[in-house]
Amino acid sequence: MPFQKGREKTGGIKKGTKRVKTDQWSCLGDFLCTYGANKYLSILQELEGEEYMRRYESTLEYFKPKLARTENKNENTGEQTINIVHYNKPT
Repeated sequence: MPFQKGREKTGGIKKGTKRVKTDQWSCLGDFLCTYGANKYLSILQELEGEEYMRRYESTLEYFKPKLARTENKNENTGEQTINIVHYNKPT
C-alpha cells in the first residue's frame, strides 16, 4: 500500500535511532583520533631526514590540501595591457 498523506507512520526505524554502521564509524573515528593518532605521532618522531619529510607532507595534505594548478585560458586574442599604478602611502 503506497504512502497516503495524513496517515501516521507505522513501523520502520524510529526518529533519532542510530544505525549500526553509524556506531561502527563513530568507534573507528574515536580510535583514529586517540590511540591511532598517538601511535602515528610516536612513529613519526622516530623518522629522520627524507622519510620524515615525505610522511609529514602526506599527513599535512589532510589538513591543508594542495591547490590545483590551473592555466589562465584567456580567449581574448587581442593586445592586452597591464597598468601598474604606484602610489605613496600617507604618513
